[in-house]
Amino acid sequence: MGQTGELKRVGQSWFVRYYLDGKRKMTKLASVEDYPTTKAVFPKFQQFMADVNKPTDERPVSFKVTARMTVAAFVTEFLKQHADSVRPNTLRGYHTVWNEHIEPRIGTKKLVTVKTGDVDNLLRSVAQAKPEMRHGTLARIKAFIHLVYEDAIRKEIIDGRNPAASAKVVAKNKTTKQTGCYTDKEAEAVIAAVPEPFSVIFAVCHFTGLRRSEVLALKWSDYTGSEIHVNRSLGFGLDGEMVLSAPKTEKSQAPVHVVTSLSSILNKWKLHQKRDKEIAADCWMFPASEARVRRDGKDYGDLLDAAKMPPMQPSNILRVVLPILKKKKLEWKGWHGFRRGVATELHKQGVQDIVIQRALRHSNVAVTQESYIQSVPEVVSDALDKLAKNRAVRTGNA
Repeated sequence: MGQTGELKRVGQSWFVRYYLDGKRKMTKLASVEDYPTTKAVFPKFQQFMADVNKPTDERPVSFKVTARMTVAAFVTEFLKQHADSVRPNTLRGYHTVWNEHIEPRIGTKKLVTVKTGDVDNLLRSVAQAKPEMRHGTLARIKAFIHLVYEDAIRKEIIDGRNPAASAKVVAKNKTTKQTGCYTDKEAEAVIAAVPEPFSVIFAVCHFTGLRRSEVLALKWSDYTGSEIHVNRSLGFGLDGEMVLSAPKTEKSQAPVHVVTSLSSILNKWKLHQKRDKEIAADCWMFPASEARVRRDGKDYGDLLDAAKMPPMQPSNILRVVLPILKKKKLEWKGWHGFRRGVATELHKQGVQDIVIQRALRHSNVAVTQESYIQSVPEVVSDALDKLAKNRAVRTGNA
């Protein structure tokens, strides 16, 4: 029996959740404008799932793959196929990596002729051309090549090992970029230094650990008074335009507890907005001050709320905030500095990593441990002192 899939509405679009080759996918199916109700879009959803459930060799393909295909031709189609199944920010990253680093170096090569040595040479060439590039950025270039060739292997164009699997990533810049992380005291100073609505936005980041993309996509209907429900994410398309998408992962949609102090801040901010009660629920929690014309000339579409306003642009927030922080000699540690701060402070208080993972809604605890829990010197010192004391007791030297 085939999988049933899940039909989900996000903003003004219909999406399908399903599994393909063992991996969870989410693909845009249609717009609400064309299919206003679940009943209207359901036949299209059924046809989509019927195609997914067909044997691999019977599934419809959008392009013909051949052994003579160049890397450029394959990646062009690869990007088209993934345009609706990955987050907008992820797609932008794919295009940047491809256009700036990969296409100029191996784009004209036949897809089947690329070997591990070619990927090594490509990475070495990028590192030489960009000596300031850090290891993590170079690793993302390798990861994209690996992803492309995994797709080629699934389509049986490549018979054998992925050429990027054992390629080496060696950046000339050996320094490690220090990730920003706010202590409670630092975060409170930043929140106190800026006016509304920026202080409210940063308070949500500080008290909940929500991502920037989640905070700026909040509507009042997502807030119950004791919880915040993450129903959408605000990202950017290929042309830099704001776009809405589903939350980053399924776990990202877990409800987030709202402490009393944050509840007071949000309730006060809601009163300041003075929205009509009939439309307030469907209004952005942090709307833009005005609905300016988009630079691509298009209208805002599903970005407009019940008050016909789009959400705030992150760049517009920083344009106001950064000069204020600089004047008050406060460091801006990035949006994720609040999120890392939540993880680090919880860890410092002895909270188990698995609990911190659930608080941040990560897909697995390794992500929490590797990227979000910063080194806390006093915790390390206390642990070493405790170890020394235990050793002294065992040896009788206490």
